[in-house]
Amino acid sequence: MRLAECRSHAENVTGSRKPGSLPSRIDFASPDTPLNTLLRLLLIGLAAMLTIVACDSDGVSDVTLAELAANPQAYVGRNVRTRGTVRGFDDPRHYWLEDAQINRVGLMPPEQIAPHLGREASIVGRFTYARDRGRRIAIISIEPFESVR
Repeated sequence: MRLAECRSHAENVTGSRKPGSLPSRIDFASPDTPLNTLLRLLLIGLAAMLTIVACDSDGVSDVTLAELAANPQAYVGRNVRTRGTVRGFDDPRHYWLEDAQINRVGLMPPEQIAPHLGREASIVGRFTYARDRGRRIAIISIEPFESVR
């Protein structure tokens, strides 16, 4: 360490510099300085704000079945919330959600859906789409439509 650096470090540690004066050198490498602590807190706060702004309040997009049918590529890989009537077919066993205009989205896994068969429900889940497999939602949560706010 050079003499000036030693003197500056000593001033910072002992507080021997004049009251109200700025330190002659700011050591950004030292993790214990108040400035570094403040900078870290500001960066953490900024990152948290950007995360909140970048996502919906709960990270889920409210979308109708008609929107999912018309523009499925826009929602691939996203968490969506939609509602409709739960329908099913026995051979092979599969379930889907449909609206009055017969827009449909497949639902999985079957064990979560079966109790809601024939009822209106609000579904939250991850949306996928492939030409050969169609539109599907992997369910995160399912609620009877009557209890949805």
